[in-house]
Amino acid sequence: MTVSRSYSLQVAFDLTSQDEALRLARTVAAEGDRLEIGTPWLLTSGLSAIQVLKQAQPHTYIIADCKICDAGEKIAQPLFTTGANAVTIIAEVADQTTWEGVRRARDKVRGHGVEQKNIMADLIGSRNVVEAAQLAERMGADELCVHRPRKVAFGARQQDQETQQLQAILKAVHIPVYLAGGLQIEDIAPLVRLGIAGVIVGSAITAASDPAQAAQSFRQVLL
Repeated sequence: MTVSRSYSLQVAFDLTSQDEALRLARTVAAEGDRLEIGTPWLLTSGLSAIQVLKQAQPHTYIIADCKICDAGEKIAQPLFTTGANAVTIIAEVADQTTWEGVRRARDKVRGHGVEQKNIMADLIGSRNVVEAAQLAERMGADELCVHRPRKVAFGARQQDQETQQLQAILKAVHIPVYLAGGLQIEDIAPLVRLGIAGVIVGSAITAASDPAQAAQSFRQVLL
């Protein structure tokens, strides 16, 4: 896999208040390449979450974290047409029919010459993440999201295992890989050197005392 030298910052807004999520999105938009409408926001506000964020940030890449595992086309189509640039699908749970539906929804809007539309496969919960990553690529995913385990007692051995697992995924696929899961500033530099396309950061930015400064700090590490 070709190592990326341009690292993206995807900011995830896992809030239930649309007003608060939108306020934070406006605050950090200057530093985030990609803005993620987290599942709580999407479930609480529905398509209006995409509409208001698209109106506020019309030139920013927007991900609808809908975690599709069934009814692929029925879920993906309205999200894409409302303005989402990417939707998420649970790689291992979704069956072939679901994948086909999400691909149809993506390809319909791509076929009309609109802005970029992608499928991000989420490997969360996968029993074998490398096999799940390869399957997702075969099924038509454009991007991958890899979740790190939450750090409770996350020692050197677990970090080595995580690095090896991520390296194995990067070698196994040819599509961009994004990393999520409780990331902090100090985690970033060694991870991007492995060749990931970018990082997905939530509460380390959105729950910070100064979200704009926190986003800027992450951006500086990614340069």
